[in-house]
Amino acid sequence: MINVPYSNKQLRYYLWTGIAYTILGLITVIIEGDYGVLDWFFVWGILHLIVYAILKRQGWLQINQSSITIKGFLGIGKKELAFSKLTKKKYFAGDYILAQGTKEVALTREFLTPQAKEILDNLIEKDAK
Repeated sequence: MINVPYSNKQLRYYLWTGIAYTILGLITVIIEGDYGVLDWFFVWGILHLIVYAILKRQGWLQINQSSITIKGFLGIGKKELAFSKLTKKKYFAGDYILAQGTKEVALTREFLTPQAKEILDNLIEKDAK
């Protein structure tokens, strides 16, 4: 099974904004001494750090021998496509386009690992023959 992680750019966004909001929230608590509106920065920062930890561990795409699973944000909105039931498999304009019934997914090549690219290339090549 291949687990494709989120891009470093997206992960760094959650990490650095989480750190910045947390520090800003702590500074406002220390300076003001009471809990005001700006203290929500601390909560927002902690939430960003939690999301960072979850996304770093989870990944957004899983490919195994018989299917491909695209996970939504924090696991919500998961799509699973079985390789044997795919009705449309093609590579167009830098995207792998896979469809099964009413589910259609376009996977951008630049976000995939080399192993995932190889599996999808083989899948499309088999269909072309």
